[in-house]
Amino acid sequence: MNMKIMKCAIKGILWGFILHTIFSLILSLRINTGEFYTVLPALVKDYKNELCATIIQICAFAWLAFFVEIANYLSKRLILREKWQMLGYIILLTLGQLPMAIIYHWNEQIILGIFSYIIISSIITGILYVADWKRLKEDIDEIRRATEILDKEKIK
Repeated sequence: MNMKIMKCAIKGILWGFILHTIFSLILSLRINTGEFYTVLPALVKDYKNELCATIIQICAFAWLAFFVEIANYLSKRLILREKWQMLGYIILLTLGQLPMAIIYHWNEQIILGIFSYIIISSIITGILYVADWKRLKEDIDEIRRATEILDKEKIK
């Protein structure tokens, strides 16, 4: 079980790097100056060093994806009461967003922070739901094909 959690953690960190790259591309397109921004300009201003701000932002994305992957794994695998699984999922998503809350100063604008938390959590949950739904649909289709093959063999 520990190796599976480690595998999920590593996969989550890699997803964090990918998400940071996508975020940087969207940020660069949104700013529309023709330059590639690896970090929010406000973070560069806060930390007074672009490299340091970039490393902090990459770590925040990796941290978030790490906890999302573990929350997804544990919510599927553990046999707990439903309320405990939901509570664990919410706690892990909250822990994943703590660095973002700190570096993006959600504490200075509480309403913005709460809405950001809700929106990010909803997007993550929606993406995981759709991905799991597609996997489940593929598994059901595979089972149907296998039962059709078995039925054809019985007829012969």
